[in-house]
Amino acid sequence: MPTLLELAATIVLLSLTGALAPGPLTMAAIVLGTHGGARAGFLTAVGHMLFEFPYFVALCLLVGQRSILQFLNMRPVKLALGLLALVFILYFSYLTFRDGVNLLKGKEMTFAQALSGKLLTNPVTVGFLLTGLNPQFLTWWVTIGMIIVVQVVELGLEYIPIAYLIHVWLDYAWLTALAFLSNRGYKVFRRKYGYVLMILAILLAVFGTLIVVKVFM
Repeated sequence: MPTLLELAATIVLLSLTGALAPGPLTMAAIVLGTHGGARAGFLTAVGHMLFEFPYFVALCLLVGQRSILQFLNMRPVKLALGLLALVFILYFSYLTFRDGVNLLKGKEMTFAQALSGKLLTNPVTVGFLLTGLNPQFLTWWVTIGMIIVVQVVELGLEYIPIAYLIHVWLDYAWLTALAFLSNRGYKVFRRKYGYVLMILAILLAVFGTLIVVKVFM
């Protein structure tokens, strides 16, 4: 049975493989941070947590149930999740690319400045959807992340909140930092930051497409 210190070390090391890996959530935090700053990154992490924590708890309660992995590995399930994620990501990418073009033309950003008033592009919603619709995230927890789940169960289910806090602070720190740096970059470069937004929009679209492509590989 692992000690709490050993569990904490395992969580931090394994969580870094997920939190710091580039993906749609990372790109979204940068885009949202352009105008929203660190707050937008923090709220994106809140949305991520709203899906991840119940998922993590469910895995701890159902540890050893290979049916979860089998279900997530079913091609129709992965394809459905991937296609839904792709539609949302392409929509998000389009709005981001449009803002990049507007900046280069000397116009105001229409997407980033209206985030709080739009449900589908609110940082919390974005964090939730890009987490729950990402097959790679879901399977990470039932493969690499299962090491964490098993150790938590061995220590006792009462350690679930502690274990999750040790994990999730990395997501908050990373996404908040990215959003803050994006905002600073925008304030320094202004119009030229439009190129950054256009590149991020293209990368987002590529990541979304790869999610679906990997289902067939």
